[in-house]
Amino acid sequence: WSDVEPLFQRMENYEKGGDGVRGKGGALSVTEVPDQNPLYDALFDAAVEAGYKRNADYNGPDQEGIVKTQATIWNGRRMSTAHCYLRPAMKRTNLHVVTEALTLGLILEGRRCVGVRYTQGGREQEARSGGEVILSAGAIGSPQVLELSGIGKGEVLREHGIEVLHELPAVGENFRDHINARIQWKVTAPGVSYNERAQGISLVGQVLRYLTTGGGFISLPSAPLLAFLKTRPELETPDVQLHLVPYAVKDPKRRKLHPFPGMTVSCYQLRPESLGSIHIRSSDLRTQPAIRFNFLGNSNDRETMVAGFKMMRRIVQASPMDIFRGEEYSPGPGVDSDQEIENWIRENSETAYHPIGTCRMGPSSRAANAVVDENLKVHGLDGLRIADA
Repeated sequence: WSDVEPLFQRMENYEKGGDGVRGKGGALSVTEVPDQNPLYDALFDAAVEAGYKRNADYNGPDQEGIVKTQATIWNGRRMSTAHCYLRPAMKRTNLHVVTEALTLGLILEGRRCVGVRYTQGGREQEARSGGEVILSAGAIGSPQVLELSGIGKGEVLREHGIEVLHELPAVGENFRDHINARIQWKVTAPGVSYNERAQGISLVGQVLRYLTTGGGFISLPSAPLLAFLKTRPELETPDVQLHLVPYAVKDPKRRKLHPFPGMTVSCYQLRPESLGSIHIRSSDLRTQPAIRFNFLGNSNDRETMVAGFKMMRRIVQASPMDIFRGEEYSPGPGVDSDQEIENWIRENSETAYHPIGTCRMGPSSRAANAVVDENLKVHGLDGLRIADA
């Protein structure tokens, strides 16, 4: 951490930074949710009554507690990597960006990666490197590109008729993701739920506010409040993260809201131990790979998620929430025992879209269970680094 901490500080422009811990003046702006809502105050007070503390900065030395969310948003605009880094660099003579292109694979000459094959406009082309190739296609795309290039577990490659150019069995293995469990309540107090604000004339007002000032709920992250908590007191650091959301979604796939005022609290385990995998299903890059989550495959994961589920209820059932809390709409009070909660989580939860691990880091002595070393260099190959997954 001491090696990379200066880089995190240098890239960050946190509105309360410059204290020697958080960065100030960097390219990536970070702000705390500015929105005020009586529901937020009640949730803060409820969490404290339930035995959890408030925290001013969960990205500081101490993560534990209930907090206002920090987001890479400035003046209502998302501070993306493209906005902060790519666009300012577009005029550089040593940068050439190729769009509407599909990567076919890496080019290997012996044990060295020398470039990338891709298609653009129906033509297959090559980009050759005199130095290094950096692969950054994400936790799903990076192992797929490696396997299509003949790098990975031999049995997987041979199954799809791909020549094994470099045996690296950890490619696509060690996959982890967050499973997100939600509880929804109806809200009795008027004007605090987005389910009301996102309807009719109220939504028109929010759109106008965003266009004129960059404010309003359109400019906010989905969960304005978070909580990082320990399910067991002996833990050194929090093991669950809660998201406190002032609306309730009827159809997550279509992002359709319930017609009634509602709120949601969701939970996931921060460091799940269940391992899945991501591997190709075809030698054609256009075929999506097989993603095997294996959620809740570990007993500690199951126990932690059940404990986090109970924490959500404990906070919302505290007395400061009495004037806001209506009935628990989903799953409802009938889901009560540990086994009922576990079954409900298993049947009704979904990915939080936080995939990691498929190009795992580890020393060369453990290359059978790792893909890159501490400098992101692929074990056994020259000229290739992986910047993600």
